[in-house]
Amino acid sequence: MKLSFGGSITFDILSHELVPDFKILTKEEKAKVLEKYGVDETKMPKISDSDPVINVIGAKVGDLLEITRKSKTAGTSLYYRIVTGKKPVVEEPAEVDEAVDEETEDDSDEEDFDSEGSDED
Repeated sequence: MKLSFGGSITFDILSHELVPDFKILTKEEKAKVLEKYGVDETKMPKISDSDPVINVIGAKVGDLLEITRKSKTAGTSLYYRIVTGKKPVVEEPAEVDEAVDEETEDDSDEEDFDSEGSDED
């Protein structure tokens, strides 16, 4: 399947060497995995339904994916992700106080230091 960028460029993201293999598990396979690890869906690692691969493979919220990653050093590893409709939580940056410290022109009591922090003679 191809993913379109801006309507003019298409790219088969599943054929890229860095994209692992994805499989949507059946309800029976999903139940076996959850039982094997002794968890429910809420404890599984998540993947957003807005992920490009999720859209290409046609996974839906609630589907459990088996991801097969291949590595020259580790061989083949299986990972599982549950598809969620929630977008990843991104914390908003803390509000910055707009107040600016104003320097006064009468700083005659302060010593001058060069860039290395030593007194100038």
